[in-house]
Amino acid sequence: MRAFGHSTGRLFRGTDILFTAVVMIHSELDLVAADDDKFVLAGRFYFASHQGYQWYFFDEHVDGVFMYMEGESIAVKESRSFGGFAWKSLWREAVSPTTGLNDRN
Repeated sequence: MRAFGHSTGRLFRGTDILFTAVVMIHSELDLVAADDDKFVLAGRFYFASHQGYQWYFFDEHVDGVFMYMEGESIAVKESRSFGGFAWKSLWREAVSPTTGLNDRN
C-alpha cells in the first residue's frame, strides 16, 4: 500500500495526476481561469494537468473524462469513464515508438 500514489512509472509521463499534484493543481486553477475566459471552474472537478496546458476533469452533468487545452474554445471528451481514460493512456504508452514496448513479444 505504501507504493500507491507515489509513482506511475512511464504511465501518465508528463502528467500531474497523483494526489499531491491534484492538490497543487487546484491552487493553480484560479490563475488559469483569470488568464483564459473559456476555462470553466463551476461544476467541474479537475484531477490532472499535462505540462500545464492540458487540464483533465469530470463534469457534474455529463459522464466521462474531458480535456481542456488552453486557448481552445471547447473541452473534448477523452473517454466515457476514468477506467477508459486510464486504459487509453496505458495503450498510448504501450505502443509509443519511444518506449520500444510495441516491439516486445
